[in-house]
Amino acid sequence: MRFGRDPIFYKRRSRFGPVALIILCLALAAGGWYYYGHAARARAKAKATPTPAAKPSPTPAPTPALPGTPHAGEIAKGQNLFPALQAAGVADADANAVIESLKAVDFPFRNIRPAQTFTAYFGDADAFTGLDYTFDRSVRYEVRREADKLVARKLETPTALTIQTIGARVTDCVYNAILSQNETDELASLVSNLFAWDIDFSLDPRAGDSFRLIFEKKKMASGEMLGYGRLLAGEYDGQRTGRKQGFWLEVGDPEIDGFYDETGMQMRKTFLRAPLDTMRITSRFGMRFHPILHRRMMHEGVDYGAATGTPVWAVANGTVIFSGSAGGAGNMVRIRHAGDVVSMYLHLSRLAVRNGQHVRQRQLIGRVGSTGRATGPHLDFRLTRNNEYLNPQKMKMYSQSKKLPDQYRAQFDQVMARLRPQLEAIRLPPPPATTPTPDTETDAAAPTP
Repeated sequence: MRFGRDPIFYKRRSRFGPVALIILCLALAAGGWYYYGHAARARAKAKATPTPAAKPSPTPAPTPALPGTPHAGEIAKGQNLFPALQAAGVADADANAVIESLKAVDFPFRNIRPAQTFTAYFGDADAFTGLDYTFDRSVRYEVRREADKLVARKLETPTALTIQTIGARVTDCVYNAILSQNETDELASLVSNLFAWDIDFSLDPRAGDSFRLIFEKKKMASGEMLGYGRLLAGEYDGQRTGRKQGFWLEVGDPEIDGFYDETGMQMRKTFLRAPLDTMRITSRFGMRFHPILHRRMMHEGVDYGAATGTPVWAVANGTVIFSGSAGGAGNMVRIRHAGDVVSMYLHLSRLAVRNGQHVRQRQLIGRVGSTGRATGPHLDFRLTRNNEYLNPQKMKMYSQSKKLPDQYRAQFDQVMARLRPQLEAIRLPPPPATTPTPDTETDAAAPTP
C-alpha cells in the first residue's frame, strides 16, 4: 500500500533552489567588498587629512624683572621709615635718598603705621637698587634707581571713603572700648593722636567715661574694608578730664593742619602727657621705699609698667644729649627741649637714637626694658627744668598750644558748624550703675624701681 503525500509533512522540491543559493552568495560577497572597501577608503582619507592643531593657550604677560635681590621689611610700632630702612640693611645715604624721592610723590610720612610692609632690593656688592612700600592694599609706592638717581612712583587701586561714627563708654580702658565696637587698634591710635596732649590714658580714664568719634573708612569697590582715613572729629567726656572736643582742619600747610578745639586752639601741644601707650603706672613721683636699696628715698620720676619691647617715644621736639648706658639707670636717653626742659627715659632694652640727633614729638627713641637697677621691665620717665626735677604727671602745666591764625578761622568755623551737631547727635550707651572709681592719685600699684 502506498501512502498519500501529506502536504503538511512533505514539500515539493523547487527547481530554482541551487540558483538562488548561488545568487545569495554573490550578493553577500559584493556587499562585503563594498563595505570593507569603503571603510578602507575612509580610513585612508582620514589619514591623508591632517588633524587641526589645538588652539594655543594665551601666553601670560611677562613678570616684571625685580631690580635686585629682595629683602623684606616691616614697620615696627612707634617706628618711622628711616630706622626701618636701616634695619633692612639700607645705608643711611640711600635711606635719606629714598625719603627725598618719596616726598616728591607726597608720601604720607605722618600716617606710617605698624605692620606696613616693604621690600628693599640690592644688586651687586649689596648696592641698594630699589624699594616697594605697601602702604595698604590699595596704595603702593615704588622707588627705582634711574641714571644714578632714585625715582618714586605712587601706584593706586580705586577706593571709596565712607563716613562712620561710634559712641561708647569706658569700662576698663579706652583701647578695649574701641575694640568692643568692632574697630581696630588703628582707630585707637588715631584717637590717641587726638587727645594725647590732654589725656593721660594710663591715669585719667574712669569707668563710665564716654567718647564719640566721626571718622573715615577706606573701602574697595567690592566693599572690602581697607583701613581708616582721617579722624574728623572726636569727643571725650570724663570724670577727671571734663568734656573735650577736637575737629580736624586741613588747609594744605603741615604747620597748620591738625585738630583744634572749639575755641580755635590747636590740640597738639608742646609736650605729650605720656611717652608710651600703657595703662599701668607702678610708681609715682615722690617719696617711696626703694625695693632694691631697701631704704626710703625720693623717686624723681614716674614708672610705667609695660612689656619688654614696648615702644617709647619723645614727648616733645628736641635734641638728644645722651644715648647710652648709665649705670643703675641702665640704657638711657636724655633729650633737651625748648625752655631748658630735659626729658629722661631709663632702663631701656634698646636705643633708637644717637647723641646729637634731632627728634620730633612722638618719634621712637627706644623700647621698654629692665637694664640697670630694675626688678622688672618698665620705663622710668623723668623731667627737669633748669636742672630741677618736675612731676611728669603735671607736665600739662608746662605745655603750650598755638592759636589758629585768623586767616583760617572762617574755614574752621564752617568745619565745626558741620561736624559738631553730628558729633553730639551720636547716641551713647547708658552709664553703668556702679559707683564711679574714686578720683585719687594715690591708688598706685606695687612700686617698681
